[in-house]
Amino acid sequence: MATAADFAARLATLDPVRAALAGTPVPPGALTDYSPDGRAARAELLRGTDPGDDAALAERLTAEAAHAEAFLDAEVNLIASPPMQLREHVTALLAAGDPEASAEALAGVPRALRGYAETLRHAPVAPVRNQVEMVLGAVRSWADGGVEFGDTPEAAAARAGYAELADVLATEVLPGSRDEPGIGPDRYRAAARFHLGEDVSPEDLRAGLLTELERVRAECAALAPEGVRAACAAFDADPAWQVAGPAELRAWLVARVGAASTDLPVTGLGELEVDVREEPGPVRYQPPAADGSRRGRLVWPVSDPAPRPMWSQVTTVHHEGVPGHHVQLGAAPLPACGPVAGNSEGWAVHAEGLALAAGALPTRAEHLGYLLGLRLNAAMALADLSVHTGVPLGDTGHPWSVQAAAEFLAEESAFDAGGLYFTVLRSAAWPGQALTYTWGALAWQDLADRAGNRRDFYAEALALGPIGLAPLRAALRR
Repeated sequence: MATAADFAARLATLDPVRAALAGTPVPPGALTDYSPDGRAARAELLRGTDPGDDAALAERLTAEAAHAEAFLDAEVNLIASPPMQLREHVTALLAAGDPEASAEALAGVPRALRGYAETLRHAPVAPVRNQVEMVLGAVRSWADGGVEFGDTPEAAAARAGYAELADVLATEVLPGSRDEPGIGPDRYRAAARFHLGEDVSPEDLRAGLLTELERVRAECAALAPEGVRAACAAFDADPAWQVAGPAELRAWLVARVGAASTDLPVTGLGELEVDVREEPGPVRYQPPAADGSRRGRLVWPVSDPAPRPMWSQVTTVHHEGVPGHHVQLGAAPLPACGPVAGNSEGWAVHAEGLALAAGALPTRAEHLGYLLGLRLNAAMALADLSVHTGVPLGDTGHPWSVQAAAEFLAEESAFDAGGLYFTVLRSAAWPGQALTYTWGALAWQDLADRAGNRRDFYAEALALGPIGLAPLRAALRR
């Protein structure tokens, strides 16, 4: 039986890709075994570990086991399925400039993908058709050189591995896929618990999310009496907020990151690196490696050199950097299973509010950008809840569909419905993850409001690391 003391090391050995992406050092070139045998070994570790008196680990063992039993760890999706994680890991190794580690990893890609293909052949549930189609498109592009693996024999082997997986997806997986986009209430509850670190009923989630959406709607209306869309159009047209191309964007981000500060009680916080990449993808934070070999990094993809208005993105810099993810994930020890998103994303959204209160978002444009982020977070969570459990879409009373969800998100943001289809499909692909921003931030705000001394509260809370919300609440309410 594994103990709490050796669980993290054993999990990193069984799932080195996930561990490396979370900042845990792993043997160079090591890849996860995605085959049925590999999944069984990880399940046995979860079932056979004695957490002792570690409440945070006990919560994770239960949540991770239920997540895997529902096949949510291996289901085909465009966001977090094994082919996507594997590609992210390998490209990170290539970017780190370690030719031996990257060559070993590239050479191992075909075996890892064959293992995943075998797992899909034994899947207990059929995958969603549009997710298979999107993953198939991505995998084919990587096989054809859409991702720069290099021109070595190992790179050619990796491309061939993705081509082989594409054939399996097209000929074996896609024909048996299902049209229904949701996973159902039972599997959704397991997904929500995995992402939040606490068990909450869909009914309670919906009530809390609707209350928060109403609150933020009212604040938006008060800040933009001329109408939110009119205000957004004016800020978009303001030349002072226009930034064009990767070089100018990087200079803007470096200046914003450099100006960010915090009086939160944290120690050991290193410098935040800015990484502007000329590729599509989401803005994200990569935590530093535990051995110091990699600094915390703000990754900001850009695929269009045209000027873009950045007034609504200032709050994103604080979310990903200071006082957000970099403060929590860049200094505190990570839990054995890695950060729990309900805590880490909830902290980052809560930290945006701390930045606002500290005067870091001084203009009406920046303040509105912050509020619109909160509003879209709540709307995305409600859309996520709707697609997977069948409850009405937000407070519209309408059933979920891609079009209805896109229109709902457009109504709650400054974006057009046509530009929100990927956001809608992201929620369908990654059940429960959209909850983490609003629900996690509500948890942090509740705990902060109950605290007597805010500075002592933040010192204790951040020192715990990004554990599940249930053990976080228990630790701070004693």
